[in-house]
Amino acid sequence: MNNKLKLAIILIIFILILVSAWIFSNKTITNISNKNSNNIYTKPTKSIIIPNSQSTYRIISVLPMDEEKNVPLDTIIEITFNLPPDLQDIEFSINPRIDSSSQISGQTLKIIPLNDLSPGTKYTYVVKYKNRTLPSRTYSFLTQGTFSNLPDTQPEGAAEAEAKFQRENHPDVYLSNQIPYESSSFVLTSEFTVDHFRFTVVQKSASAKQDFLNWLISLELTESQIDRLDITYR
Repeated sequence: MNNKLKLAIILIIFILILVSAWIFSNKTITNISNKNSNNIYTKPTKSIIIPNSQSTYRIISVLPMDEEKNVPLDTIIEITFNLPPDLQDIEFSINPRIDSSSQISGQTLKIIPLNDLSPGTKYTYVVKYKNRTLPSRTYSFLTQGTFSNLPDTQPEGAAEAEAKFQRENHPDVYLSNQIPYESSSFVLTSEFTVDHFRFTVVQKSASAKQDFLNWLISLELTESQIDRLDITYR
């Protein structure tokens, strides 16, 4: 056998070895891949958790404005929140009572009277939250026409109970419902911050601060409740 023939045989054997190794390698990889694809525990799926934002409702505006006068009799009450409100979460009550329907438009709750409001009447309404530990808010407005006192249509003692609850649990809300207030010695205003009311006392005389504190006591606020208030004197 000449050298060329020997070399050709060796080359063929070498090629066969390479081909066999390649086939064996591919078969092994395929088996591993199939095994992994059939094993549901190889790569467990991760659940995507969406954080639950516990945002707090806050009223940012009302129409008619609080204490507004000469309000048209066909007025729709609009209460705008910082978040889209949920009718299942909000309780609205008004005195004198009216028949009305409720509607949500964006971030605004609309109270639509089914009939015209009574002329010359002061309406007071309260916004409460059923499912949240948040303070209620009270607003009022006076309709156009000659003023007349209508009978109180709230359950007996309801207004007093509401005032007591606010005074004991949310003294800043309770006080905000008493203002704007002005006496001969001071003027009291308020503004709502992120989570509470801040009060400003403008002093008109040397006795202003003491007169203001005496007035707070006359509202049945205790010393500890007064200490919790955010008050600035000017």
